[in-house]
Amino acid sequence: LGCDRFGRDVLPRLLEGGRLSLAVAALGVAVALVVGLGVGLAAATGGRIVDAVLMRLTDALLAFPILLLLILASALFKPGPTLLVLVLGLSSWMGLARLVRGQVLSLAGRGFIQAARVAGTRPLRIWTLHYLPNLKGPVAQDTALAMGGLVLAEATLSFLGLGLPADLPSWGAMVADGQRVMVEGWWLSVFPGLAITALVVSLALIGDGLQQRGRASA
Repeated sequence: LGCDRFGRDVLPRLLEGGRLSLAVAALGVAVALVVGLGVGLAAATGGRIVDAVLMRLTDALLAFPILLLLILASALFKPGPTLLVLVLGLSSWMGLARLVRGQVLSLAGRGFIQAARVAGTRPLRIWTLHYLPNLKGPVAQDTALAMGGLVLAEATLSFLGLGLPADLPSWGAMVADGQRVMVEGWWLSVFPGLAITALVVSLALIGDGLQQRGRASA
């Protein structure tokens, strides 16, 4: 794939950028998973007041432009992998929280949950033994789809210069660098762009496959 305008080999940077994009997206999803599961379980099992407060907060954050929040946080603080992971994770847990809440509410009336409550099982044990195992399928589907969105968000921030530091290879930053020499070296932007597209589409297909598998098993 040649070299960029600084004489750096494009192919190893493209491969390293993919590794970093997947790592950032996976860690961001892990943060969103912890927060989303906690908020969803608390809303579904904490009573009407807790449910109303948490869901109104979730709705308010869903209505806020997430890309604007990402740009604002990246502009206020020094860009870096840790900040990027936290910003991506803390801005993408809302959909998962609503999914978990809906699933838990649908499970709450099932016979095995009622039997566990009648038997005096503690709420924490009910969560770990009954709720969480039944949430694996829907959460796995949502996680695969969310990873694609986080890969795209990371690439967008890096394209704007607000993502990973300049010394780390990033597909978004590679697209931005190649844009300056588009006539002489069109491949410098095209191949990172194709890599972003291929990864996002692949993660979407994985999520769709998990969803179809879940429907078939149900």
